[in-house]
Amino acid sequence: VSFNSYGKDNIIENSRTLTNLDRDCFIIPVHSLDRFLPEGVPMPKPLPNGNSPDKKNANLHVMEVPDPKLCVLCHLMSPLEPIDPVLESPLVQPLFKQRLTAGELFNEIGQSKTALTGMLLANMERNSEFPFITYYVINSNQTNPVMFYNNIRTASLTKFDPRTIKYTAAHTLDLYTEVASICRPPIHEIGMSLSKTHTPSTGYMVSVYKVFEGDDREKFERNWLFWTG
Repeated sequence: VSFNSYGKDNIIENSRTLTNLDRDCFIIPVHSLDRFLPEGVPMPKPLPNGNSPDKKNANLHVMEVPDPKLCVLCHLMSPLEPIDPVLESPLVQPLFKQRLTAGELFNEIGQSKTALTGMLLANMERNSEFPFITYYVINSNQTNPVMFYNNIRTASLTKFDPRTIKYTAAHTLDLYTEVASICRPPIHEIGMSLSKTHTPSTGYMVSVYKVFEGDDREKFERNWLFWTG
C-alpha cells in the first residue's frame, strides 16, 4: 500500500513494489518509529480528507511495505591463542588457521540453507580485538531465531574445539532484530536474499556501540543515523 507517495500533478501514486524504486530508501518498521526514526526526519501524514499535502512540501515520499521479519546474528571471534605456547612451532600461522576454520564453518552453515545470506568479514586492522566477524541474516518466518542461534553456537564451539585445533579463542554471538535499513537501487522484495558485491575493492564497515540505559540510550536511538555517518 502506498500512502503519501506523490506522482505527477500531485496525485497519490498507486501501489508500487520495491524492485521498481529508483531512489535511495530508508526502511523502518512502523512499531519502531517512536524509538528509531532519526531526529529531524519528518514523517509526512495524509490529510484527514484523504487529499495529499502541497507537493512542494513533500520532500519525503513514504511507502508502506510488509514487515521483513529479519533477524541478524553476529559472531565475533577473538584471535587464536595456543594452549601450550612452549610447544607452538614458529612456522604456524594462527591467523591463517583461524581464517580457514571460520571459512569451513561458514560454508557448512550456508549449506544448511537456514540463513537468507551471510558474510565472513576479515578485519583490515592489525592486532585487532576481533580479526574475524561472521554476519548472518535470517527470516524469522522461515527459521526460528533461537534455534538458529543455538545451532550456530554449538557448531562454532565444535569447530573451534581447543582439544582438536590446540588453540583457544573467545566467541561472542549476539542475535538482533533489524530495526532500520538504508538501501539504494536495485532493491529486492522483502524476505528475499540480499545482494552482495564481490570485488577485490569491496569493503564493509561494522560499527558497534555500547550505551547506557536512560538518556544515553535514547540519544543514540534517535541519532544513530548521524553517528554512523
